[in-house]
Amino acid sequence: MRVSGPSATQVLLLLGALALPVYGHGAGKPETDPGKLKEVDFSGLSEAQKKTALKVMNEGGCNCGCQMTIASCRERDSSCRRSLIFARTIVDALREGKGEAEVVRTLKAKSDTFVEAKLPDDAGAVYNIDTASSPVRGPKDASVVIVEFSDFQCPYCAGLQSTLQDVLKAFPRDVRLVYKQYPLNIHQYAQQAALASVAAHQQGKFWVMH
Repeated sequence: MRVSGPSATQVLLLLGALALPVYGHGAGKPETDPGKLKEVDFSGLSEAQKKTALKVMNEGGCNCGCQMTIASCRERDSSCRRSLIFARTIVDALREGKGEAEVVRTLKAKSDTFVEAKLPDDAGAVYNIDTASSPVRGPKDASVVIVEFSDFQCPYCAGLQSTLQDVLKAFPRDVRLVYKQYPLNIHQYAQQAALASVAAHQQGKFWVMH
């Protein structure tokens, strides 16, 4: 998503939102040689269990964005940590004596701990965002403006704050941070917190409250 505006060369949008885990079948030529799957230890498995492991790895999608199966991704991209985690999850489940169906359920549970970020359909659109009346930090002539859409009760928004502070500290002359209210209705006091922060901003105290 691109945003046009007169005050910056580049604008970055940060939006606190919910993401759904993705699990599915990836594409790729089935792998039949356990030795080709980098960093995956098949020791302790019977030949039947190894075949089951390969079957599940050849059917389960890595979901790292490579569009390959776990087995194919492990063979072709040794840097992918997700396929390694999935492969080891499968092997560990088999070592515990689980059958194929239970192994698949275990893999699904592990997959559900990951989220996949996807570009929105309007990723190429240009938007004009009015930042004139919003709380800001950083110089007016900054070459990069970060527009943060945030919710005071959002744990992910809260987790981002230390990173934003590090960026502002590292590039005090180059980065400007703009805060935009984005209270989510799933948080009980988000709306009240947003209203309170607006009142604080009107008194020049937004960042003190923030």
